[in-house]
Amino acid sequence: MFVAILIMLATHAANFLFTPSSQISDRDFVLAKLLSTQPLNRGMLFSLGTLATAVVALCLVSLVVERASHLALTQLLARAGRMTLSVYLLHVIFFNLVVHQLHWVGGTGLDTALVLSLSFYVVALLLASGWNKHFGLGPAERVYRAFGG
Repeated sequence: MFVAILIMLATHAANFLFTPSSQISDRDFVLAKLLSTQPLNRGMLFSLGTLATAVVALCLVSLVVERASHLALTQLLARAGRMTLSVYLLHVIFFNLVVHQLHWVGGTGLDTALVLSLSFYVVALLLASGWNKHFGLGPAERVYRAFGG
């Protein structure tokens, strides 16, 4: 985890130090794309920084799970995590229905988006955990297992 944190810091430092100014030549343009940490540029630093971030997150989650596996919250999240595909598909359907089809939520700002997202995920995680506790695999996971083995 320590190495991954160093890589994260190094990618952002390299981006800051080596990214050319706003007036750039063609050679500098390529360099700017390679050293960019922006997702749409898909540069070296973005890929390396993203990989390092994922490793850090995995290490932190592993530490929490090892130390707090007996806690009810950890067990709830573990059960909900076993239904990630179902929760993901449910969120796609829910947001498409609420935002695009029924127009219950419009473009009112970040606060509305965060409240809606947080509300959805709290309810979805509770439902997913309960489903997994009583029925095992979620519906999407069952379909996936039927095709993937």
